[in-house]
Amino acid sequence: MGTVTNRDAYTLITNASGSAYSASGGAVFQHYETSADAFRVNSAYNANGTGGSTDAFSGPNGTAGTQGVSGSVAPNFSTLLLQNGSTSLFAFTNTAGANVYTAVTFQNALTTTLRNLHQAGALRFQAGATYSGGTTDAQHVDGYVSKIGNTAFTFPIGSATDLRTLALAASTDASNHISAAWFAGSPATVTDPSDNATHSVTSLTGPITGVSTVGFWDYIRVAGSGAVNVTVSIPDVTSFGTAASLRLVGWNGSSWINLSGSTGASGNTENSTLSGTIPAGTTITALAIGKAAAALPDLTVSAEIDNSEFKQAGQANGHGYLVTLYEIKGVATSDVITFIIQRPANW
Repeated sequence: MGTVTNRDAYTLITNASGSAYSASGGAVFQHYETSADAFRVNSAYNANGTGGSTDAFSGPNGTAGTQGVSGSVAPNFSTLLLQNGSTSLFAFTNTAGANVYTAVTFQNALTTTLRNLHQAGALRFQAGATYSGGTTDAQHVDGYVSKIGNTAFTFPIGSATDLRTLALAASTDASNHISAAWFAGSPATVTDPSDNATHSVTSLTGPITGVSTVGFWDYIRVAGSGAVNVTVSIPDVTSFGTAASLRLVGWNGSSWINLSGSTGASGNTENSTLSGTIPAGTTITALAIGKAAAALPDLTVSAEIDNSEFKQAGQANGHGYLVTLYEIKGVATSDVITFIIQRPANW
């Protein structure tokens, strides 16, 4: 238990024989490295010993500026404090990502990971780990975040200027390991790094009739097999569809399928929410905002009555069809009965 402080140009955890770092019992490592790759982890770095410890990144020599974690071996952090400046970048360029076992506090601006490495380079929240901050357009993870375990969790992910969270409901599958990132732009033209492919917005499975080109979430299920309930925060899609028509859709390898059933979104403006369920046994590699055709009215015949004359008198209120029937059997011939067949406004 104690405090370690580094104010040199870099800290290097090397592959030299016996090289390792471990911390426990509430120890604190104050990081003052002066560049994004200066804290270099190429061998065991375990700061999650009994009682935990804190790694506090406090800016280059204690002033606001870019810091990060580089190297090739994922460090195991207990508590991670990113306080290198409210407008400063923190970059995870370690090719194996980083693990957090207790909590992350985001007091910096953007936090980045290597998108081309998708889940391998992600910031991974181990079972029960939490975070604070990181949920604004200016402060989030621009890259991949992973969640391990079955507790509810909201991925603080976005695309550098736009926060687009993805929330998982609690489940019974403790083996869950899910990684996600948000990509702005059409899934038909923006390559999904984990698939190394694009996903056509015209490959649709009914009742889906369209997929928005505003963006998509790369979704990687590294482990786990049960159903997953997902809620996403959507951009403004008022020009794409009504709230009632919106559906969360998933790419199953060949087409976009409906994950929302018959339920629409909370709205179609920015930060409205859209939910769906990925069924157990279904492989989904991306999520997007789709829409379904409006439900057709129920025209099931409930009764038949003969009549001698039928006239269509035109539309009523622009939405219905006015029909006049004469001399219905069993009704006095002087009576006229009018039926209005109403259709939904968006049909």
